Amino acid sequence: MDRRHSILVRSSPGARAGRSGVRSLGIGERQAICLAQELGAAAIIIDEEQGRQEARRRGLTVIGLLGVLRDAAERDLVQLQPALSRLQKTNFRVSDKLIESLLLREAERRSSKS
Repeated sequence: MDRRHSILVRSSPGARAGRSGVRSLGIGERQAICLAQELGAAAIIIDEEQGRQEARRRGLTVIGLLGVLRDAAERDLVQLQPALSRLQKTNFRVSDKLIESLLLREAERRSSKS
């Protein structure tokens, strides 16, 4: 299997045992932060603001789902507009202004490539 394009699912024993020191975060955020620290991850994908703040406090580089989609579009791995449209049909909360900004930036990037 080509591991460069795979996803490995793991959990953090420290977060499950409550040793993360951040009881105010949900279990998902706690596990993600603890696991990122345990693995020495280059970055953590987290959107919830309190979780983002805690991850940064712990010295982690934070990127959100929109940043992942933006970066994937810049590498021509996804089409940004359809991906954002599908995302907006879920319970993911994002401002229309931010969506418009991402789409404008993507349109400018695509027109500069032509």
